[in-house]
Amino acid sequence: MKLVINYDLVNAILNVNEELTPAKIIRNNKKRWATLNVPVYLIIDTIVLRKIQSILECFIFQLGVIIPFEVIMQAVFASEDKYKIKSVNDLNQLVLDLRENLYINTDYNLLRQSELISKNYKIHLNENSIPSLLENKYILVPTYDFNGDLKNIGLLQEHEVGTNDYILSNGSPKKEIKLAYASR
Repeated sequence: MKLVINYDLVNAILNVNEELTPAKIIRNNKKRWATLNVPVYLIIDTIVLRKIQSILECFIFQLGVIIPFEVIMQAVFASEDKYKIKSVNDLNQLVLDLRENLYINTDYNLLRQSELISKNYKIHLNENSIPSLLENKYILVPTYDFNGDLKNIGLLQEHEVGTNDYILSNGSPKKEIKLAYASR
């Protein structure tokens, strides 16, 4: 059985467990930065400056000013951490979905203690024979067994980069046998 969500579980866990930092703001806004801010800044820089070296210097300066400015705006004017609030709601709903669909008996506090144990990428062909990048994250989730004792279950999160669908299923990373070469 698989469960489809529209957010990255690992990022949601980090959003709940971390305070508001520049890394948290960048992690949650990278799609907006990649599709809107970075192209707009580069176009403005090329129109105004028309020199490659100056464009790169100006672009780095803009990012160095705008990211801290956005952090300050979030810290001063936002009374609450909006990333944390959204992630708390997402994780509370996920606890219910995990129980219903994947039969994983966990709660919100245990889900917050989950750890990323492995991440890998694969290139595969989608249904239109177009190559796409598939990201697999293996997450160790603490759960309750039938006796009420704690145990860890592996959860696989599959994500085709560029889409909003994250597919959760039971799974753990497979051990790979690697050849060892004797040095002489």
